Amino acid sequence: MNHIRGIVFDLDGTLVTSTLDFNQIRLDIGCPADVDVLSFVETLSLPERADAEAIIHQHEVEKNFSLPNPSIMMVGDYKYDLEAGRNANMSTCLVNCEGEPDYLHLSDHRYSSFIHLHSAFFAGR
Repeated sequence: MNHIRGIVFDLDGTLVTSTLDFNQIRLDIGCPADVDVLSFVETLSLPERADAEAIIHQHEVEKNFSLPNPSIMMVGDYKYDLEAGRNANMSTCLVNCEGEPDYLHLSDHRYSSFIHLHSAFFAGR
């Protein structure tokens, strides 16, 4: 994990709060106002889904990181977070997940809590 220079957290409110403009995201991807964004993305064809995920990713990641994506890790608690990280050529980390989910293979790292992630990330730095 020493190659990681930046971390992007899942910003849907389950791990951390955010100031994402979900109304703008819905407009940008053509999602109806009364439909969950990620549920909507799941209904799209593969090319449309890739485009929508790229748009969502743009909203989630600040361009001023000035870091190549392989040196950034996407941290999330569900498959959509890990898929977004994979699609962006980032390392992925699953946190706060119980059991063995069917999307575990999408995770490069897995920690039961942020405390364990924090300890692993800063060990030896």
